[in-house]
Amino acid sequence: MPRDTDRILTTHVGSLIRPPDLIEFWRAIEGGKPYDEAAFENCLTESVAKVVYQQAEVGIDIVSDGEFSKGANWAFYVHKRLTGITIRPATPEETKDPMASMSGGRDREAFPEFYAEYDVASGLGKRLGNRVVVSGAIAYSGQKLVGRDIKNLTTGIAKVKDRFPSLAGFLPVVAPASAAPGAKIEHYKNDEAFLFALADALHQEYRAIVDAGLYVQIDDAFLPYMFERMVPPMSAADYRRWAQLRVDALNHALRGIPEERSRYHICWGSWNGPHAFDVPLKTSSIWSSKCASGTIPSKPPIRAMRTSGGYGRR
Repeated sequence: MPRDTDRILTTHVGSLIRPPDLIEFWRAIEGGKPYDEAAFENCLTESVAKVVYQQAEVGIDIVSDGEFSKGANWAFYVHKRLTGITIRPATPEETKDPMASMSGGRDREAFPEFYAEYDVASGLGKRLGNRVVVSGAIAYSGQKLVGRDIKNLTTGIAKVKDRFPSLAGFLPVVAPASAAPGAKIEHYKNDEAFLFALADALHQEYRAIVDAGLYVQIDDAFLPYMFERMVPPMSAADYRRWAQLRVDALNHALRGIPEERSRYHICWGSWNGPHAFDVPLKTSSIWSSKCASGTIPSKPPIRAMRTSGGYGRR
């Protein structure tokens, strides 16, 4: 990351509140409703330029695009940038299996009334009933979309460079562990084969960002989050084996990416819930130290409820 001998440079973990007009577009897109694609792209470009200026104006040295192009989810955006991924409704058995569904875990078991209300208010309920299926060979097909994200951020930075000449930018992207957690693997012989194929695909996104002169941030909330979904009934040793394979896949995806151009972001999940069973910090810090990235920003769970219908945050 950039260095300054006079002061500590400022940044954040990426996601920012979406503006209302952009939220309306994303609601239409996620709901499968018709929308004006050209108007959406214009709104996205203008929204990123505005949020870049706002970050610079308050003193942020290394700014993001607010993750505005990712719609309602920080991780599953990548499903539209990969081949071999199918999304279908989960079966009743799968929804009860924390290793197969997008939901589950002890927090949900302990606080069912809270989550029944929260899933509706946040918009999560629409996505938690799905199952990711790896039905074909994984390959990266998102060159146009990541190119758009890069252009929007670099253009936004260029517009304010005269006033903020040292301003730098980063794009947050998903880690292998968080891209398709609980996926049903039909095409590959095992988890390892799938994860390393996924890492090869994600490497192209990481590389494109760094080659454009930006910093790449790897977001990996599912690495610590899966602890509360796995332990119990599984053991801590089972979790460590699960996590080690995914850290290995991440380091494979980061091969050739200069450490000083990358950063690794973990958290205990970005949903606004009780978080009564989060993985201990001493456990999650072991895995973050094994990641071959340059810096490791992290944050605690945010417990305050928001009223943005799920689209204002990740």
